[in-house]
Amino acid sequence: MPFNITVWDYWCSIINVNTGKISDLMLILNNNVDKTPIIEENYRLENYKTDIGSLTLRVTKYKTNYEKIRIGVYGSCFSRSAFQSTKFFNEDYKDKYEVVLTSFHTSIPSMTAKRINFVENEFEKYSDFKKNTIRGDFNKDFFYKLKQSNVDFLVIDLYADAVRPLIAYEDGSMITDTYILRQTDYIYKLGNPKIYSHMNLKEYLKLWEEEFEKFAECLEENFDTSKIIFQRARTAVKMKNKEGKLENFTPLEVLQSRISNSLFEYMELRFIKRFPKCEVIDIIKKNYIAFNEHPEGRSVSHYQSEYYKEFMHQLDKIILNKLKN
Repeated sequence: MPFNITVWDYWCSIINVNTGKISDLMLILNNNVDKTPIIEENYRLENYKTDIGSLTLRVTKYKTNYEKIRIGVYGSCFSRSAFQSTKFFNEDYKDKYEVVLTSFHTSIPSMTAKRINFVENEFEKYSDFKKNTIRGDFNKDFFYKLKQSNVDFLVIDLYADAVRPLIAYEDGSMITDTYILRQTDYIYKLGNPKIYSHMNLKEYLKLWEEEFEKFAECLEENFDTSKIIFQRARTAVKMKNKEGKLENFTPLEVLQSRISNSLFEYMELRFIKRFPKCEVIDIIKKNYIAFNEHPEGRSVSHYQSEYYKEFMHQLDKIILNKLKN
């Protein structure tokens, strides 16, 4: 393990000068704490407020001889963006983790469907990242790669299922209707597409439920599901600008977010019930909102910097507990 972490709670000892009795009181915060870390040589000191409101000091020692934790991600920017070495995200994450596998914006029904041939020259104008996103969705090879990559922990979020529509063809093949594909007419070259939209929830969820069980069985066959770290997510209905002032998304974006968030809730509870041994990252209660100056652009799924730091804090805590046990 590439880091040693010690956590200290702040307590105040009160001595009664008449009786000599000593009482210890835990320090409880009403307001948020300044999380600006103090870094000294191989140590990082950071105050934070726990879920019960107590003040805690986390001391992290880096540069040990442990191997880095191998992380796989099946999800979206909700889970993958936190693994970026910039100040906005988590600039020191590589001291602890190595992301060895990523499946980005692939929905569960797409992953369980018939493979579609990826034609490289149809996407020449796209970046390698965008091409790899589409290639992974077309090739359906995630489970093979998962088995080969020796992942220690797999982080999953359901953005592609709760937010993106699904494209199906008469031969049984399906692909995720990503924002990248929407920039091309290639979906029509594959045949006559049927769009499964979240606006028709009954039809969409019937298909999703059928494919979810197939996905779950494949996951069990190829990975130790007790090492799944499942991230609950929500799309935002408000955002902050760089001055810290609140701004609104368009009425259509808000409507779409509310529909997606209902789906997130349903699908996440379904996933957790199916995999009761998975660990859960839950940042929903923190009430973070989107940030319109996000490095990856304005979006209902692109949050303020604190969101990604909280993600890393919860991830650290889960993995430390798993490794201790």
